[in-house]
Amino acid sequence: MADLGQAGLLVGAPSASPARGRRLRRRARLLALVLAVVGAAPGAGGRALADPTPAPSAYGCSQVALAPVLPTDKGFDGSPIKPSPDSRGKWVPVVMVHGWTSTSTHREKLAGEKDRPGAFSHPIDLTTVVGPPQTVGPSLIGLLQRIPGAAVFTFDYHEYSARWVDDDHLGPALGQAIDCLSKASGEKVIIVAHSMGGLVARWALAHRGTDGRDRAEKVSSVVTFGTPEEGSLLAELLAVGADAGAATDTSGKLAVLRAILTACGQASTAQLDTGTPCALLPSFIRAFDSQAGQALRSGSAALTALGPFPKAVRVTALAGDIKLHVADLGWFGLEPWKADVGVGDVIVDRDSAIAGAAEHRDGPCTYQLNAVQGTGDAFALVFKQVDANDVAQPLLKIFGTPCFHTNLMRIFELAEVAYRVVLNDISGRRFAPFVGTWRVHGSQLMINADGKGTTDWNAGPCFRTTSSDMCSGHASIQFTASPNGIVGTYTAVWYTTWSGANVPGYDPGTYSTQVGDSFELTVEAEGVLRTKILRSHRAPGDIAAGNPYYCAPQASPTWHDRCNA
Repeated sequence: MADLGQAGLLVGAPSASPARGRRLRRRARLLALVLAVVGAAPGAGGRALADPTPAPSAYGCSQVALAPVLPTDKGFDGSPIKPSPDSRGKWVPVVMVHGWTSTSTHREKLAGEKDRPGAFSHPIDLTTVVGPPQTVGPSLIGLLQRIPGAAVFTFDYHEYSARWVDDDHLGPALGQAIDCLSKASGEKVIIVAHSMGGLVARWALAHRGTDGRDRAEKVSSVVTFGTPEEGSLLAELLAVGADAGAATDTSGKLAVLRAILTACGQASTAQLDTGTPCALLPSFIRAFDSQAGQALRSGSAALTALGPFPKAVRVTALAGDIKLHVADLGWFGLEPWKADVGVGDVIVDRDSAIAGAAEHRDGPCTYQLNAVQGTGDAFALVFKQVDANDVAQPLLKIFGTPCFHTNLMRIFELAEVAYRVVLNDISGRRFAPFVGTWRVHGSQLMINADGKGTTDWNAGPCFRTTSSDMCSGHASIQFTASPNGIVGTYTAVWYTTWSGANVPGYDPGTYSTQVGDSFELTVEAEGVLRTKILRSHRAPGDIAAGNPYYCAPQASPTWHDRCNA
C-alpha cells in the first residue's frame, strides 16, 4: 500500500495586505464558530456532521404507514424487536406493497380472525423441504424490522384492488410515497411487493417524480413475490373459457388448471367454509372480471403498455414453482403425455414471475398427480407430495402448499432471500462513498461494494533476489464500517516482481505492511479519501513521511497534484 503517514499538507500562499489579512482573520473566526456548533465535515479531524435526518415516524408521508412492531414477532435471540438506525445513524425506507385483493395492514389478529390480515404479516412457517419447518419465524415485516437501518412502511390500496395500476390510488400514489420517503430520509427506497403490487411499483418507477426527477434515482432495489410480469395464465384461461383454453394449450399447464377449477367447482359448501383450498379461489375468479383482472391476461394491451423496471434498479424475483408429475393422460381431447407440468403458484406462471429480474429464486414444490376420467368432466383427482410417506392427498390441497400464490411470503427459503437483499442493500450504503479505484503516487487502492478490497504499491528493488527486478507489494483488505468512515484490515500480503514472478524471500525492511495491520478511511473532499493509520508494523519515520490522501478520477486538479496520481 502507499505510504500513509502524515506529511506536511499546507501549501504556500502569497502574502496579503493588512486590510485583507484582517478580513481573512474575521472570516476564520466566523468559520471556527460555525464549526464549533455543527462539527467538522466527515474526514476533517475525524468528526462527522450532525445527522439532521428525522425519525421515520416524523416523515409525514401520508400515502404510507410506518409498520408497528408486533409483540409476537421476536428478534434472533427471542427478545422483542427494537428497530434501530444503521451504523451511519441513517434510516432506509422499506415499502411493503400488497397484491391483488389483499392488504398490507400490519397488526395482530383480532378475536374471531384465523390469521393476521396483512399479506406480509403471517408468521414465516412454511418450507419447500418435505416435512414441517423446524421453527416458526416472525412475519416477513418483523424479519425486515430486525435489520439495523430498516424503516418498514406499508402501502395499502385494498379498497381499489379491482382497478388497474394507473389509477390514482395505485401507481401514482406509490410514486408520491417514494418521492416523500426519499426526500424525508435522504436515502433511496427499497420496495418489497407481492403479486400485482410489483406491477404497481413498475408503474411508479416508469414515471418521473413530482419534482421532475427520475424515480429510478430514488429506489435502489425491488423484491417481488409472484408478480405477474407477463400476465396470469389463470386469468387468460378464464377469459377464453376453461374448456377452450385447456384444449388449445399443448404444455399441459392450462389443462391442469382446468382440472383444479373443476375440482373446486365440485367442492362442497362445507369444504369452502372450513378454509380449505378452494376458499381462496372464488375471490380470485371474481376479481378476474375486474379492470385489473382483464389487464392481467397474458399479452393484454394494458400489460404491454406498462414499462419495464428501470435498469438502474436491481430487481430480485421470488416465484412459486409447483410441478405436477402427470402420468399418461388425455384430458379435454389432448394427446396423452407424461411429463412434469409446471403451474407456477397456480395464479402466476413461474416464467411470468421471474421475467426481467436480475436475480430470481424459486420455491419448488413437486407432486404426483393421478386422474381417472369419469362421465363428462368428472374426475377423481388426487396428488401426493414426492417422498412424503407415499400418501396421496386430494387435489384441492394444492392451495395449502407453500408454493401457492398467497403463501409465498411464509416460505423460509424465499423470506431469507428477501432479508438478504434488504440487508445487503442497507449495509452496502456505508461503503458507497468509498467504492471505486483510488490512487496516490504509484499506488492503487480498489474498494468493492461488498466491503472487500485490494491494493498494489511500488515496493522498490528486490534486494534479496539475484535479479535486478523491481518489486511490487500486493494485499487483500477487508473493510468494516466505523463511526467516521470505514476501517480496512489487511488479510493477505505478498510480493512479486514487476514482471509478475513471485518473490517469497523479499524483505521490505522498515516499510513493512503485514496481515492484521489496519487503517481508517474518511471522505476528505469530492473524490478524495484521507487515511489514518490504526495499527502498523512500519517504522514511525516511514509513516510520518507518507502522503495520507487517495484521489479518484473525479477529484479536482489541485487534489490530483497533491496525490500525484
